[in-house]
Order: sequence, then C-alpha cells, then structure tokens
Amino acid sequence: MVTVTISYVEAEGNSSLFTYEQFINDANGASDASIITLGEGWTDISNGAFQDAINLTEITIPASVQNIGVNVFTGAINLTKINVDLSNNHYVDISGVLFDFNKTNLIQYPIGSDRTSYDISLSVTTIGPTSFQDASSILTSVNIPSSVITIGSSAFQSAIGLQVVTLNDISNSQLTTIGSSAFQGAISLSSIVIPDSVTTIGSSAFQNASELQTVTFENISNSQLTTIENNVFDSTSLNTITIPDSVTNINTQSFYNVNTLTKINISNNSRLLTISEQAFQYTSIEEIILPNTLRTIGANAFLDSSLNIVYMTLTTNGLLNNILDTDILFDTPSPFFGNDNVTVKNINKVTHIIDVNNDNYFIDISGELSKGSYENDISFNNIQYIRIGENVTSISINTFNGANNLSLVTFPNDLTSKINVIGSSAFQGATSLSSILIPNSVTTIGSSAFQG
Repeated sequence: MVTVTISYVEAEGNSSLFTYEQFINDANGASDASIITLGEGWTDISNGAFQDAINLTEITIPASVQNIGVNVFTGAINLTKINVDLSNNHYVDISGVLFDFNKTNLIQYPIGSDRTSYDISLSVTTIGPTSFQDASSILTSVNIPSSVITIGSSAFQSAIGLQVVTLNDISNSQLTTIGSSAFQGAISLSSIVIPDSVTTIGSSAFQNASELQTVTFENISNSQLTTIENNVFDSTSLNTITIPDSVTNINTQSFYNVNTLTKINISNNSRLLTISEQAFQYTSIEEIILPNTLRTIGANAFLDSSLNIVYMTLTTNGLLNNILDTDILFDTPSPFFGNDNVTVKNINKVTHIIDVNNDNYFIDISGELSKGSYENDISFNNIQYIRIGENVTSISINTFNGANNLSLVTFPNDLTSKINVIGSSAFQGATSLSSILIPNSVTTIGSSAFQG
C-alpha cells in the first residue's frame, strides 16, 4: 500500500488547479499510490484528474477545494472511499460518497466499494453525471428517493452488476429527466418503472442494457413523456412496450435490434406524430395498429422486422402516401418502410374483432357492440386488452360482464368517439380493470356498469 500526500507547493508551476498531468507526471509517483491526501491550498480539481487511477483506493480532499470538475474519478475502479475535510464549505462526504455541501447533488459514488446495495439520501435532487459509471459488479441494487429530479448522463453506465433500480414512493416522484446513456450497458438490469413525471429520456439511456425485459410507465395515462429519443432501448430484451399517449415522437433507432420485441401497444388516444428512421429495425413485431394522428414514418423504420400486418385509418393512409413514391394499397402485400411484404388493413372498414398479438384486441362494429360481436372469436375470459373503434355507438348490457382478466380498455378520443351509451352491467365483474377513460360523447351509463 502506497500512501502519498500531494502538497500544494509540490505542483509544477505552483498552480492551485490540480490536473491529470500533475497526477501522472509531477506528484512524486502519486499515480502508483493507493491512498492520496491532497494538501491544503488546492482550490480546484480539474476534469478527469484521477481518471483511470486503477491503484487508487482512498482519497482525502482538503478544506481549500472549491471546485471539482467532471469525470474526475472515471475508471478509478478500486476507489472505495472519498473523504472530505470537515472544514470544507463546498463539499461533504457521507460514508465515503462525495456530495455537494448541501447534500442535494450526489457527485461520485466510489465505484470500487464492496456495498451490494445503496440507498440514496432523501436530500438528493440530482444524481450526477457518471456518478456510478463502471460501479463494481458487487453493487446489485440502488434505491432512489422521490426527491430526485435528475439522473445525469451516464450516471449508471456500465454498472454491470446492477440488477434492481427502485424508485421509492413512485406516485410522488419528482423525477423529470433520465439523462443520455444513464443506464447504457447496465447488462444485469431486468426491469425499470418510469414515473409519470418524467418528461425526458435522453438518447441511448438504456442502450445495450441487454437483460432489460420490462419497462413500465407508471400511471401511463398521466405520463408527461413526449419523445423516445434515439437508441433509447436499442439492443435490450424488451418483449412488450406500451407507448404513453403523450409521446409524439419515436426517434431514430429507438427500438433498434430489440429482436425479442413482439408487441407494441399504441392506444386510440395517442398523440404520436412521427416514427423515425430504423425505429423498429430488427424487431419481431408482426402486427401494429397505427394511430390516426401519425404523420411521418422514416425510411427503413421496419427494415428486417417481422412485420406483416399494419392496421391504419384512411386518413393515416392518405398522409403517409404523401411521403412515398407509390401509394400504400389496402389488402395487398407490398413494401412498407423497409419491410418488403406487409399487408395494410383499413380500420375504417373493420366490422369484427381483430386479434393483435394474442391478447390485445381491436373491435370496431358499426353500431351496437355486444357480447355476440366477439364471442365467436374469443372467450371473454381470455381478453386482457380491448381497443374500441370509432364506429361503435353503444356498448350493450353484459357485453364484458365477468371478463375478469380485462385490465385495459381504450376508447376513441373525444373528437372521434361516437359512443353515447354504456349499458347496464357492461363491465360488471371486470375485476382487473383499475381505471378507464370515458369519452365525452357518452351520455348514459347503465346501472352496475362497472360494479365489482
């Protein structure tokens, strides 16, 4: 074990800025040290000052330090403790973890720590950029309090042992930003719940999180997210994704190379405007319902995917034809944004139930929807998700009575809905249905319509 104190007067040029060059060249071989104490007098620690200091296990920061740059300890894979002099008025440490003086910004977790889990302090509002990057594989769990507003860029990048990220008290979460590459390469992370308060998920946020199978948008109907940025879920292992209605843009390669992805749910109330280039390239999606808000699909959006059926309205079809060399023809297998053999179905003409990916159903009956509208296609006990079309004018009595696996029902939006009556006991006994958004067109709801 080599212990070194680097005094201020020892630095070449007598500068008060401690730099990477001084660490490597000027500090009496300090680059080989495992325990370093910076002497009083240093006021600034430059960007990357201890980058890749693989021998460093512990460091003490003096009271005089006022500014600490970015990526200071990136790659210091054996660092277990960061100490801050108690007289420092700008920074503090809590059990070897570096914070700003007010303890609102978690600046650096010592990535060589032998902790298996870490609870972030309730005072923290920002998890700083690269703060857990390359954390030891021993760290498997992190608890994030509802006070956190920002998870910085690359905060948990390549934290290869991280299996569980828990956002505590998620219904009261203040989180708005998940920075670019925040969980990129977190190869053990299997699931994540994203609060409805999140407005921004940066590019490549979960890229190459290769075991990520489940992403849940908490209270999805109130989600504030508007854009799924470039490569956000690139090369993950997602099976299903439900896009929040608030999302207007699915950007380039958002789901690129997610070859496990078989289902994407987009509701009637979606505000989706754009699916960008290569967004779903190399996925296993076979069928998709496109919302009538959609205006643009980028080149090769579905290249080398399993897509073979697309459902869309006449309106969407007309708008998409404006950006293509040849018209999209209904009921005729033809090229569709990178996929060579896709059949496009006209939702406006649908008069019966459509099975979309086994348990997600679209129903558009002209007039009254009753149990007889679908019972030849599927037992009501097997229905989990129902999307009601724009031509349904009423839902008759007992239509979904006893459908105890039904957990999601979406209606047309207020501008297009024709439904005016939901009959008695229509959803009675649908015990898995926790919430429902009823369009303004409905004027009558019968007795016991949602009982039980």
